[in-house]
This record gives sequence, C-alpha cells and structure tokens, in this order.
Amino acid sequence: MVSEGTKGRFTLTGKVQEGDCSFSISNAQPADQGIYEFRIEDGKHKYSYQWNKLSVSVTDLPEPTISPVGELIAGKPITLTCTAHPAPQGCKGIITWGGRINIENIYNYEREDQAGKVTSISDITVTPSQREHNSPLTCTVTYSGVSTNSSITLDVQCKFPLFLFLTHIPYLLTHIGFISPCIFSETQEFVPVDTGKQWRYRHLLTMQ
Repeated sequence: MVSEGTKGRFTLTGKVQEGDCSFSISNAQPADQGIYEFRIEDGKHKYSYQWNKLSVSVTDLPEPTISPVGELIAGKPITLTCTAHPAPQGCKGIITWGGRINIENIYNYEREDQAGKVTSISDITVTPSQREHNSPLTCTVTYSGVSTNSSITLDVQCKFPLFLFLTHIPYLLTHIGFISPCIFSETQEFVPVDTGKQWRYRHLLTMQ
C-alpha cells in the first residue's frame, strides 16, 4: 500500500500476469524513501510478497560544476563550462546561467556514456571587466521541475601593460587618453619644484 501523496507519481510498469511487478517513481520526494513490498488485493484474495522487498533511497540532486575556476583577465575573452551530474537516459537537464557578467555566446549540448547516462553541458563565452570582480556567477540545472545549482565568485584581475608619462612644459598641458577594461581613480595636482615660480603637473592613476 502506498500513501495518497504517491498517486500519479508511482506507476506500475511491469506485467503482473507475467511475473513482472516493476514500478517507476516520477518526481521523487524525500518522503518516498523506505521499504516497499508488492501486494495484490482482488476481492477476497489478498497477498503480500514479503520475502522480496524493495529499498528506495532518495538523495539530493548533485550540484553542477563550473570550470575553469581561477583568475580571469579583464578584457580577455574566456569560455566557462557548466557540467551537470550524469543522469539516466531520457532525463535531460536544462542549464541556465545567472549573474551580472554579459554572456556573448552560449552553447548547450549533451554527452552520453556507454552506460546510457546523459551529461548536460553548457559553454558560455564572456569578456570580463573589472566591474564584475567579486560578483557571483550561477549555473542552474533543472530536471522535470526540480533544480540544483552551483555558484562561483568571479576573480577578475587587471593586467595593465601601458606606461603613462607626462612632461611639464610651461603653460602647456597635454592630455593622453586610452581605453582599458581596468578601473582607475585619478588624482591631479600641481606640485612646486622649488621656492621659485616653477611648478610640475602630476597626474596619478591608481588601479582599484
């Protein structure tokens, strides 16, 4: 006998008349865990097969993995991969991404092993900027309405190869501009060279 909560989820799939008493469970829940025995009730005839019981264990969905994990370079494109845990054939996982970083390209596909288990995989291409440093990136896998997810914190570092030189020319100030994925704070000031009337312009760029 099974509880009311199993109606519509527990299905007898075997042919009892041929001695096959197989059944399937859809949308498994923690309460489904336990010991089961097959029982027949047909009018006055009732019988339980107590010598051949079935043990059912229900575990949490394994979290997907995100790779590679490590330092990202601001302005340098990279492909990140979310790999779901292998699932039985026909149980396809749907992968979605969440986070502040802009996803430029996404490619979802499946890989089947010799045992028939299917692994859902999603590749995304991103070009991180320093604004995404320490922001979360989440990969979620959904199987028949049940979801599991995994998150990483982006470590975006700035590799700044340029050098900026400013030379003071009296009454002339030249501004040099450039584009960079890095974030800088700027400080501008005039510093006296000596006790005379000469001044030097100092422009400081500090990486944040």
